[in-house]
Amino acid sequence: MTPFSILVCVKQAPDPETVYEIRPDRNRAVPRHELRYQMNRLDEFAVEAAIRFAQVHHGVRTEALTVGPERAAVVLERSRGMGVDGALHVVHSEAEEPSAEVVAGWIARVARDRSPDLILAGMMSEDRMQGLVGPLVAGYLDWPVVVGVVSIEEQGGRIRVERERTGGRREPIELEPPAVFCLQSGPHRPRYPSLSRLLRAKKTPPTRIDASSLVVPPGRALVVEAGLPEKRRTGKILEGTSREKAARLLRILNEKNLIHFKET
Repeated sequence: MTPFSILVCVKQAPDPETVYEIRPDRNRAVPRHELRYQMNRLDEFAVEAAIRFAQVHHGVRTEALTVGPERAAVVLERSRGMGVDGALHVVHSEAEEPSAEVVAGWIARVARDRSPDLILAGMMSEDRMQGLVGPLVAGYLDWPVVVGVVSIEEQGGRIRVERERTGGRREPIELEPPAVFCLQSGPHRPRYPSLSRLLRAKKTPPTRIDASSLVVPPGRALVVEAGLPEKRRTGKILEGTSREKAARLLRILNEKNLIHFKET
């Protein structure tokens, strides 16, 4: 195929096991303990998809892009260690908490300069779980977007993807690049970074871009209030012997119309 480039968006997200509490002003949730970070897991599937695409098609260049403070550069090292060719770091202050609109605006601005054929990203991040950045990037660029993608192939200059629908059904879609694809966990498990690539990545720092140099529309979303989920259901502990508990469970399921049987 003709020279082709893929930009993969990766995020440094907090460990999903982090315990949060609500600030007294109820403006947002804050961690109870010092945070540990890792690459957002769905973004790993996007990196894997980009690398596999490049391995099949000669001449494809892949670049990873992250938006975050200085510490976020480690996810670019991991991406390079997995096999991505280049890395871009949009750096902002750790004190800032940019909205999805602003992050998407920065990514779109960089994409206009790099002119990739495809932009890949995880379907959502593990911390905010909004699923907004990918579609917003597509909106800023006026590109088509497909969400829930599990596989990507090239066929005669067109890109064929499959996305997962409700109930695990697969829907094939074909389109011409450029496009934005937001990936779901797919059949190919993300590979581990190789030591040799990691060492090369440490010697070759990413291209740094100061977020303040990118003019983008201001964010319009406003957090009104943050709160923890309310406990709406309580568990029921069954007492007695195994036979008695099994009989009681059957009656409960029958009462809720989950199964149907007649007692003898």
